[in-house]
Amino acid sequence: MQVIFLDFPGVKGEVTLAGFKGLVACTDFKMSCAMGPLGETKLKDRLPALDGDEQEARMAMGIDNISITRTVDKATPKFFELAFADKDELGGGETAKILVCRAFERDDPLGLGNMQLDVSLSGASLTSGVQWTEPFLKITLSDSHITSHEISLSNDSLTEDFTIGFKKVKMEYIVYKNGKCVGNVVAAVDVASRD
Repeated sequence: MQVIFLDFPGVKGEVTLAGFKGLVACTDFKMSCAMGPLGETKLKDRLPALDGDEQEARMAMGIDNISITRTVDKATPKFFELAFADKDELGGGETAKILVCRAFERDDPLGLGNMQLDVSLSGASLTSGVQWTEPFLKITLSDSHITSHEISLSNDSLTEDFTIGFKKVKMEYIVYKNGKCVGNVVAAVDVASRD
């Protein structure tokens, strides 16, 4: 099982899991990049659209905003407010971090049975302090800001979806062997310099 945590400046989440307190619990995140003509709106770049042969000749890799889905909790009003924040007033340099961990159930040391990772749907918080979590993917977003926000309500769920825009992204995959970190693989892209 994987768990996803978001550390976003100015937003306090309900996670109480040791080592991750105050982070925001997420259910899904999506990040995509694709090659297309410069100026193609799907890639959300800021370059003007080109015509015909010129467009075909200028193919470039583009990246979309990161999409986050989560259960509504006390962090929701802050994300809503940040969607309307003047990006110039944010001062730039806001760094958001997404941390993906493997979560393992461990036997109760007293022999009382397996300890369950408690995910509260009402608060979307990870509340058990006895679980073994192994962070294996870290994504750091520099100069980040909320670019859209949506709340969805149905008979059995109340979720929010929002997107995070950014100028730089760093992705780090942490390699483990027998439960011990043995290295990492890092990639970084300056999205702003590609415009």
